[in-house]
Amino acid sequence: MKKILSLLLVVVLALSMAACGNNPDPTEPPTEPSVPTNPTNPTDPTPPPTDPTDPTDDPTDPTDGAVTLDMMTMTYGTDLITLYMMDGALIVDATIDGVRKVGELDASALATIETALNESGLLALDGAAEWGEEMGKTAGYYVSYSDWTAKSANYEGVDAPEAFVTGYNTVKSVLVTLLADLPVFVPEIQVFEPVDADLLNELQPMLNNSGIQGLDQMFIQGIPMDDAESFAFTAGLSSAEGITAGANCGSMMITTAYSLIVVKAADTDAVAADFATNLDWNKWICVRPSNAAIFVKGDMVACLMASDLMYTQTVDALTNAGWTSVNELTNPEM
Repeated sequence: MKKILSLLLVVVLALSMAACGNNPDPTEPPTEPSVPTNPTNPTDPTPPPTDPTDPTDDPTDPTDGAVTLDMMTMTYGTDLITLYMMDGALIVDATIDGVRKVGELDASALATIETALNESGLLALDGAAEWGEEMGKTAGYYVSYSDWTAKSANYEGVDAPEAFVTGYNTVKSVLVTLLADLPVFVPEIQVFEPVDADLLNELQPMLNNSGIQGLDQMFIQGIPMDDAESFAFTAGLSSAEGITAGANCGSMMITTAYSLIVVKAADTDAVAADFATNLDWNKWICVRPSNAAIFVKGDMVACLMASDLMYTQTVDALTNAGWTSVNELTNPEM
């Protein structure tokens, strides 16, 4: 019992000492209460306002998110694949094995593509060629991410190393599956009015169904008839006599030699001969056409100058549309 009383006394004494420690000593001056101060104004007791532009105070700071794929281009042989993020959507423009598809994929497809890319081994080929030497390459890739980092590799022609070909085919197979439900993209030739109605009705469906390479960069444009000399120069003729309308079909790609001039004429034989006599193989600055051909249909005459595949495709389109070839020529300097 004495021990219990002794312990109680010790506890009471300890509590009394703790309580005494909180009482100010009457011999000491009183202390000022502690208040927050503004470092820019020491006399202002209020804390400074939070800077709304301070990224550390923004819970939606984009740097807090994961790094994701922002853009990717891949090319090998005739394939050209481009994808990029825009407004949260994954936009794809891909020509694979000669089939072009353009459209939007669900953003969830991005994770699948990222996984395939990381497993492909392509990223290990970073820096295989200088960025400035990329012009004319037909095998390579370029990848950029949301944190502004990027990687690329480029090779001459199709002489890419086996590691690139294997990696490319890995990503390609994934993209083929993802793009399976996208419709095939069929571009239409652009029309710059005014164009004679008969010529437009003849040319537009023929060219739109021709499969001409780069058709979404091709155009049909009427040739004004108000100045006969200017018309003849534009059409590539010595004279506009007997001609009532004309149209110029061309390509907006400066690296492509392509021209299809079509006119309506009273004497188609004379105009066909005029076209052949006045062919200008040097009408392009950096490129030259390989072949020319002159066709007739009804009261219309067409003069085609182009190269390789685009030449063959247009000849086929004209023939299938009922045009008759009356003259075929080869560039004398080719």
